[in-house]
Amino acid sequence: MVGQEILIKLILMQNSKRFCPCCNNAGILKFPNKIDDTLLSSKSYSSRKIPELMHYSYFECLNCRTLFVDELPSSEFLQNSYNQAEFVSTKDSVFAAQTYFGELLRLNLLNSGKLLDIGCSDGAFISIVKSKSGMVVMGIEPSIHAINSSDSAVRENIQHTNLESFQSEYGFDLVTCFQTVEHVNDLNGLIVKSKELLLDQGHLVLVCHDRLSLVNRILGERSPIFDIEHLQILNKKGVQLLLQINGFVDVAVKPISNRYPISYWLLLSPIPKVLKTLIDRKRNSWFLSWGFRIRVGNLLAVGRKPNSHSPC
Repeated sequence: MVGQEILIKLILMQNSKRFCPCCNNAGILKFPNKIDDTLLSSKSYSSRKIPELMHYSYFECLNCRTLFVDELPSSEFLQNSYNQAEFVSTKDSVFAAQTYFGELLRLNLLNSGKLLDIGCSDGAFISIVKSKSGMVVMGIEPSIHAINSSDSAVRENIQHTNLESFQSEYGFDLVTCFQTVEHVNDLNGLIVKSKELLLDQGHLVLVCHDRLSLVNRILGERSPIFDIEHLQILNKKGVQLLLQINGFVDVAVKPISNRYPISYWLLLSPIPKVLKTLIDRKRNSWFLSWGFRIRVGNLLAVGRKPNSHSPC
């Protein structure tokens, strides 16, 4: 009995103060903090950097198995960190944008209307949408370096702000958020604000990491999804609950494959850092620029906003 009481106390000591951002259940410590302040740099909050494999303490939801950080950095800290971050690779963002554009075409969501891309980086996705569809596009991006790397044809369509501060005089038919839900310190706030910005019958589309995919389960903490930028890491059940609990209907979640250059895949792989540094220097060379498609554990989730006067 004494041993059981001690075990219960130890478990309770590891329970999260914060509830799961996807389903509002409790979590238990799964992966302790791994941050070395001496290794932080201007690239730590850059997308498509060489993985540092540093992360805050992750708690695992006892219900949906989402990983989430218990003590969150402030919005001001995140805003400053992303605003100062270097922008690493335009070529990689174009490959990602092409993947997302193809997925949304298959979902028949790019016919007409207005689109808002949250965390649009250098605007590669909205640039493709603007040139290949009849949609009016707008993006939100907290990094000024990413915006400065954008194509001049869409730069005026990007607001240098975060979602909390963003205001719009009109609603959107489609809101997209690609590989961004991991980075925000108020995930439910992002979903609620996205829903408010949508017109009735409009769609929200998310792309996120799947921490329970085969490759991520094999790699464990050596997976690049374990990152100081990631304040939660979702999975299929978690992202589905996130949308359903916030009133979206016709929710569908599926794994997707991604097409990137050889250099990108090598930089994410668990090879020695000295090789990654060499590859990073040569990442724009022709022999490292050839793209190919792999399914590495990403999910696409879509939900529809019902009519305001209709029950969810």
